[in-house]
Amino acid sequence: MHAIESIHAQLAAAARAIELRARRIEDALHLLASLTNTLRASVPVDAASLAAFLGEGDLAPDATGFFERRSLLARIRAGDDVRGETSWFWPSARKDDARVAARLAPLRHLGPVLLTLRERLGEVARIYYQDALNVALVHPALDMVSAVPPTFEWSTHPSVASVAEAVNPTREIRWTPPSIDRGGAGLVTSASIPVDDAPGEGEPGDGARGEGATSWRGGVWSIDVPLRTLHADVQLAGDDRRETFLVDAGGGLVAHPSVEAHAREMGDPVRLASLGGGFEGLDVAGLADGGEKEIVDAVGVRRWVGAKRVREIDGFLVVSVPVERRASAVTRSSGGVLAPPKARRRSARGDSVLVVDDEPLVREATILCLRELGYDVTGAASAEEARAEARRRGAELSLLITDLVMPGIGGVELAERVRRMCPRTRVLFVSGYDDEEHRPSARPGTAFLAKPFDPEELGRKVRELLDG
Repeated sequence: MHAIESIHAQLAAAARAIELRARRIEDALHLLASLTNTLRASVPVDAASLAAFLGEGDLAPDATGFFERRSLLARIRAGDDVRGETSWFWPSARKDDARVAARLAPLRHLGPVLLTLRERLGEVARIYYQDALNVALVHPALDMVSAVPPTFEWSTHPSVASVAEAVNPTREIRWTPPSIDRGGAGLVTSASIPVDDAPGEGEPGDGARGEGATSWRGGVWSIDVPLRTLHADVQLAGDDRRETFLVDAGGGLVAHPSVEAHAREMGDPVRLASLGGGFEGLDVAGLADGGEKEIVDAVGVRRWVGAKRVREIDGFLVVSVPVERRASAVTRSSGGVLAPPKARRRSARGDSVLVVDDEPLVREATILCLRELGYDVTGAASAEEARAEARRRGAELSLLITDLVMPGIGGVELAERVRRMCPRTRVLFVSGYDDEEHRPSARPGTAFLAKPFDPEELGRKVRELLDG
């Protein structure tokens, strides 16, 4: 495969990995919006139930003037584990406002649901709800005194602004430019979804302190995602002057080495044009479907630039490689797979290989490596998919390459099931856990390869296993 074609293929795999992460976040937001409306339609909000909610909450004003759960705040400051807890906040001006309790009371038992979502989504910084009465719930629990200034208005939060009716009349999920998380999670981007108007809704312009500070209705669920999580798999290896970054549809840099320092200092979006040179005026959208362009950057280096659309976040993944180095540019995933191989192609003799890994970028990069070596390769994202493919291939399946640790059925059990169907199939286990505890016991026709590995290591291990 030509070097540029290889980069395009890797770029597509990386963009797809980001899309899949973003889609999981968006699915969670749709669930929360639906659940909120269901609870508000079914949970009683009579005077007695609202009084019980306020009593259970142990709510009192903190130093900022926001009402908080006093006992929970004490646990946070004592350093207790509060990952399963949810904080509730509203300004003292709303102390006796029945609308506040009417909105939040139906949501008071959502803590376990939010905890489960955070565990299932992996590394997300925070899940929170905000609405037009300047009330909020935040998970995991947060000390508002240290995180938010006393005059804070939720209506000014970037996540709320991103889904305001004026910019989002179709009420879709929107992603924000990078910002610094007040709770200490570093640089984050927020995905938000508007929620239907709540019971006891205030009128537009009914600000939290009666000053007309708020001009929005209903509520907003948001999830803060650290950029290091969303962008984790995308890092070019092989040249110190490489650049791989995310750009939103408006030309703002979402993930780039220059973004975090700038965001910490100014809090404003960083534009692609700020990179200077040929990046000024670069039509990224025009490159997103297999296009490419050579530019001269701000310091005079000729660079090859390609891009791939990332639809879930309405942006683009851009790769920029010095022209003289692009032939050796490869994409490195968090799992440590490098592609394409530099080793010369060896005869694969028509061997059939099945690659199983739940991480899309790792899987696609491994497949690309082996196809470069002439193998007939297919991939599977789960043990279930792998078993179906093994049944289809039967005795033709020469080799199973499987990650050891996957959701559901792990690699060892998968290998046993596949070999019952295809007894002659060899198995290569791969894992980032390179210790005796995680390594499978040695058996004939099996081998182990620790991540990270390079294409030559992979090719050599596969050939040794098939020739053995």
